[in-house]
Amino acid sequence: MLLPNKGLLVREPWASALVEGRKTMELRGAKTAHRGRTAIIRAGTRLVIGEASLVDVRGPFARSDLALGVDEHLVRVDWETAEIPYQKTYGWMFTAAIEYEVPRPYRHPPGAVIWVNLGASV
Repeated sequence: MLLPNKGLLVREPWASALVEGRKTMELRGAKTAHRGRTAIIRAGTRLVIGEASLVDVRGPFARSDLALGVDEHLVRVDWETAEIPYQKTYGWMFTAAIEYEVPRPYRHPPGAVIWVNLGASV
């Protein structure tokens, strides 16, 4: 199976939750124009652990919206008082998650912190 051309770096435990299909919304501080198959890369490991389809971007969200979306993003904090790392918070919506039986290595390009173009990196 070929990897998707674009990979998203995600920290644990969120990366595993995404590929297992338990997490359907990834919180980010900006919108993205990317849609479609997306490799999920476990940040800091140089391993693609699965993939999911990025189908929509919602937001920006108010604190009350984030509190209501816990079942989708899985971030369980007191949203009234929690420190939010973004000036604006968006939800990147994923479906059709697949966890790879064996994670696949890739070459991490210098400076990549959100997206990795995987076309020549595998």
